[in-house]
Amino acid sequence: MTVLVVGASGATGRHLVDQLLRNGTKVRIIVRSIQRIPPSWEQHDNVEIHIASPLELSETALNQYTADCDAVASCLGH
Repeated sequence: MTVLVVGASGATGRHLVDQLLRNGTKVRIIVRSIQRIPPSWEQHDNVEIHIASPLELSETALNQYTADCDAVASCLGH
């Protein structure tokens, strides 16, 4: 199973990604900056990191990020 988490570097997103990884789920994340994610995610085999501004994604890019995902979770703030 693969889950796309948008806004993974925020408070809620971090908890969700950590829980998914503990359950053995593959996680694809979209974050604006790699600087705000835990270093352990960068080394984790089940994490695929994409740097992008979620609100500025084209339809094509969004289709590519969601391809092969079983679920999408938005943890974007206000």
